[in-house]
Parts: sequence; C-alpha cells; structure tokens
Amino acid sequence: MTLFMSVANYFVITPLYLRFFQLSVTEMLGMPLANYVVIGILPFNLIKGGLVSAVFLILHTKLLPWISRKRDQSTVHYPMN
Repeated sequence: MTLFMSVANYFVITPLYLRFFQLSVTEMLGMPLANYVVIGILPFNLIKGGLVSAVFLILHTKLLPWISRKRDQSTVHYPMN
C-alpha cells in the first residue's frame, strides 16, 4: 500500500493538485517532487498503514468470537425428506 501510494503521489496525485492550483513544484513544495514523496508522503503512509493494521488486528481479535457465534446461529439446518 505504501509503495503504491508513493508512486501514485509522485506520478498522479501531486501533479494534478499542483496543476489544479496552477503552481510549480518548487513554488508549492520548495523541494524536488521526489524528495517530497520520500520525506513527506512515504513516512505518513507507513505510519497510517501501521495504525490501520493495528486497529484492525485488535478489533478482529475482540470481535471474532461474536462473529463466530452469529454465524453459527444463522446457520439453519433443514431436515432432508
């Protein structure tokens, strides 16, 4: 996810943003686009990915027994004639 979003920011998202506001890379960022992606976007995506994964694992662990019970309760067995 981090690699994909960094590439997307480098080639698509940031250039579209800059074009929309009619700015150049140096006017808006004050540094080359590659540096901006490595210094600003890459760490953000790594931290966000780690937090999302941690929250998912915690929620999944806590909710798994409840989900299993609900799945077992909703399974209806009809007798065969």
